Amino acid sequence: AGASFGNVTGRKGGGMSIAPLYQIMTNLNCNLDCHYCYEQKTGKQNTVGNVRTFLASLFKRDEGNTGPVLIDLIGGEPLLFPELCRAAMEVANELAVKYGRSCVHGSVSSNGTLFGNPDVRSFIEDYRRQLNVGVSIDGTREMHDRHRVFKSSPTRGSYDQAVENLPWLFDTVGRRNVTCKHTLTPEAVPTMADGYFNLVDLGFAKIIQNFTFEDAYDLDCGMLIFEQLKTVMDHWA
Repeated sequence: AGASFGNVTGRKGGGMSIAPLYQIMTNLNCNLDCHYCYEQKTGKQNTVGNVRTFLASLFKRDEGNTGPVLIDLIGGEPLLFPELCRAAMEVANELAVKYGRSCVHGSVSSNGTLFGNPDVRSFIEDYRRQLNVGVSIDGTREMHDRHRVFKSSPTRGSYDQAVENLPWLFDTVGRRNVTCKHTLTPEAVPTMADGYFNLVDLGFAKIIQNFTFEDAYDLDCGMLIFEQLKTVMDHWA
């Protein structure tokens, strides 16, 4: 059903306080077919029963910990199955009361194309005070659409559908609770700064830029990355 990890959340008595992170694999499916995706899309879907059993065992294992717990919903594309995401949060909240946990925080990582779905909206609206939402947007429209294409139409980029409901998302959970993941390939490095500025213009307050691990980045590319980062820093100086 998932995995459990420890997250450092703060200091307690001079040491670090650890809040457990319970990661739930909702499914191994996606409506996109991104060229650089490393996951094997098998179409498998988790079940509410599995999620309940998994969470119950972890809450029981960590009995005595009265701090917060973090529920991380991943996929595939988790929002293909909003009912499973809802069930995970419902179960976590029930178990938090049973075991005296202070609160439940949730996170969901998405490609952004399903925020117009009524069931997805209902889930996010109902848990808006507990959720952090991650959205994958690869900087500029051109770079995004070059790699993030629909499974049903491999030549159709997903940028427009991924960004059209961002105003609703920002209004619902708050900008500070939305994080953008901007993935870069070597060919996208020259657009790194432009991509960042476009994401700012879209309204993102938190942006994480990462690079595909499968590709090689030589020294010249590294220097170009430096120049792109300098452009961003000079803009805000």
